[in-house]
Amino acid sequence: MNWKNWAGNVTAEPKKICVADCEADLVDIVSEARENKQKIRAVGTGHSFSAICATDDILVSLADQEECTVSSDGIATIWAGSKIGSAAAALWDQGYSFENQGDIDVQSLAGALCTGTHGTGKQFGSFSAKATAMRLVTAEGVVREINGEQDTDLLRAAALSVGMLGLLSEVKLQVSPHYHLREETQIVDVDVCFETYDALSVAHRNVEFYWLPGFDKCVVKTIDIADDTILEDNTAELPPPGTVERYLRPVRANKAYLVYRNIRTVPFLEMEYSVPIEAGLACMSDIRHLMQNKFPEMSWVTEYRTQAADSLMLSPAYKRSVAAISVHDHPDGGQKSEKYFRACEEIFVAYDGRPHWGKLCFLSPRQRADLFPEFESFSRIRRQFDPDGLFLNKFLQPLFV
Repeated sequence: MNWKNWAGNVTAEPKKICVADCEADLVDIVSEARENKQKIRAVGTGHSFSAICATDDILVSLADQEECTVSSDGIATIWAGSKIGSAAAALWDQGYSFENQGDIDVQSLAGALCTGTHGTGKQFGSFSAKATAMRLVTAEGVVREINGEQDTDLLRAAALSVGMLGLLSEVKLQVSPHYHLREETQIVDVDVCFETYDALSVAHRNVEFYWLPGFDKCVVKTIDIADDTILEDNTAELPPPGTVERYLRPVRANKAYLVYRNIRTVPFLEMEYSVPIEAGLACMSDIRHLMQNKFPEMSWVTEYRTQAADSLMLSPAYKRSVAAISVHDHPDGGQKSEKYFRACEEIFVAYDGRPHWGKLCFLSPRQRADLFPEFESFSRIRRQFDPDGLFLNKFLQPLFV
């Protein structure tokens, strides 16, 4: 069997691809893998650009489901395979929304949690940071429930685990009463963008910007709470990459989850590092300088977002608010593309950046481990849960064994 991720830069030939509809399916899959001495990796929709999902043994995907329940204190219980968009629609029907999210809503919740998927806004954390409890099938084939109130450290490991503690079956997330959003974009000079970004972050709920190297301009996007007026239906595909129109769009307002999302059909590669928020714009300036002077042929945008600090062991935002800076290129960029990403990575590391687990990274295992203060604490928990490395693959094993 052949498998490749969404961008097409990671491929694998697993012996078996399984789709799980329920927790019992996951127990059976683990039992079979243990009996046959095979590895397991879970994959959602393949939106990771790193090789965290690739395996030659068993690849597991969880079926999408829309059902969810919400308690009186705003804790949603959701099947881990639910796509973000499906879960958001189901929550809306019950009067709730995710507090925040990124613009790709076809990811599974399990994938979003395991990689630390996030949106923008310096007061908002990732999906992982909103987890209060979860159920997973361990390497022993037993179901284990992890509750943050009873075992804080264990949840700090499991909520962003890169799928190494077991197969997630159910997650509990803190959600918010549903709300509408209004999105506006404007194109501004780079200097103006950098000078006003901090003030915009105070004045607006969500702020991010895209630097377009071909124009040397920034498109700033702001999102705020709105009434229920619908100004634009968000169902159209985005215009082509490299165009101003892809980012400079008409004002729109809608249900929160519809304003967050964008429909992406053009594959790309992405590297994202999170640097201390106070150094974010300086780092961004150096990336711009690098592109203009050494890689003027690179035309894909650089994206700048912010994220609140959390306490998750493998989080790029561990105990510090961060600026998450993403650089992109076409999947067919080859050696020139890799040279560009590696040069960007040198700058990110110089600013004490930490890489996103689902995106490109060229650091050695030791270099990567050294960037996460509780890396060894997580590794100890991983060994307790999976001493035989059932949930490891060729990409993760050099890091965690």
